[in-house]
Amino acid sequence: MKKLFYLAIFISNISFGQVFSGSQEIDKNKREGAYILTAVDQKFVEKSWQSHLALIGKQTSSKGGITINGARIDDISPEPVNVYSKVLKQKDRTLVFMSVVLPSGDIVTNGNEKWAGLEKFLLSYQDKLSLENGVKVAEDEQNTALDNHKKVIKAGDKLKDKVEDNKKDKEKLLKKIEENRIELEKLLTDIETNKKDQTKALEEIDLKKKGVDEARLKLPK
Repeated sequence: MKKLFYLAIFISNISFGQVFSGSQEIDKNKREGAYILTAVDQKFVEKSWQSHLALIGKQTSSKGGITINGARIDDISPEPVNVYSKVLKQKDRTLVFMSVVLPSGDIVTNGNEKWAGLEKFLLSYQDKLSLENGVKVAEDEQNTALDNHKKVIKAGDKLKDKVEDNKKDKEKLLKKIEENRIELEKLLTDIETNKKDQTKALEEIDLKKKGVDEARLKLPK
């Protein structure tokens, strides 16, 4: 319920529900018409708007805007009309402009009997855009959650690897400790053996000394 509440606030902030009259230069020609404002990102609106215009006729796009010759908009005219449109950035908002030329050559402007149909078309799109953007926001949040989950999983895998490395290091250390213990025992044994060898060496010296003394006694006096 809380997410739906925030989403409703978000949608209300991006959809002003108002159509303004104005003009824009499209392919070097000044066009009179109507426009809406939205806080939705310009690039997202451009793709969305092109997709929406595809429902009323084949469009020709250029850097200067979008042109549809023979567009079908029942709320404006039972006969095909020409549409000139443009999406541009205006401060912190995105502006969607649309100019409609009737078969008679008249341009739909504020006060024209066809103005209500143009308003309806733009407001209907604005509502649609709000819903599309709501889906995009939800998808972005889902993707963020998925990315976070992947990061957590990756961090968990790294921790598992560190645990395994720690176990291997422990095994190496235990093996080294055991080798050290065996080496220490051998050294202690060698020390005891050396002590005995020293004792034997001293005994040998005493024995040889006695031999020397005995040999000297045999010398003639």
